[in-house]
Amino acid sequence: KSQQSGPQVGGTGTTAAGRDQYAQRLQSNRDRFLKQLGHLLADRFGDREWRGLMIFGEGELPRHLAAGLRTRWSLIHEVHHDLIRTTDAEIERRVEAEVDVLNEQRERALLDRVEEAIGTDSGAALGPTEVLQALEQGRASHVIFDSDREFEPHDGQPTSEAMIALGLSTGASITPVEGEPAERLAARGGAAALLRY
Repeated sequence: KSQQSGPQVGGTGTTAAGRDQYAQRLQSNRDRFLKQLGHLLADRFGDREWRGLMIFGEGELPRHLAAGLRTRWSLIHEVHHDLIRTTDAEIERRVEAEVDVLNEQRERALLDRVEEAIGTDSGAALGPTEVLQALEQGRASHVIFDSDREFEPHDGQPTSEAMIALGLSTGASITPVEGEPAERLAARGGAAALLRY
């Protein structure tokens, strides 16, 4: 059989270039669609007090959706993973795993703030006794404690329950921690608090 002629080979090259152009247009349209979808979500739900927003998708797709949301980037957590062909149970497991990651990051950041506050004007309460005193005085703004630690009772009440109750009554935020953040708290008696003053 004779070999293919030059024009036919050239035609194949042109077709490949056309496919590349089509793929580029498709990608551009997809990126524009995601940004417009972000605008629609922001218009519909933007008045809600989002504490965080998790976006799953391949490659740069989460970034294009996030760009249209017009919200603080610190609220957005991008996960570069395709969930299209996964089951509901797998999606639930993946979301739970990412929430655990976010919670631990937030807890580590809180403990960093406690360490930075030591010795400053507002300062920090360290250990359950100081934390409870700060709560009773209304000075604690954010309490962090090891949720698995068995503290000495406070006025006949479990200390962790006392911290939660006092936090609720004084408007302090409460964050129980476990794992690595709890290990960091061990040197502080398992509890610490950021102070208002």
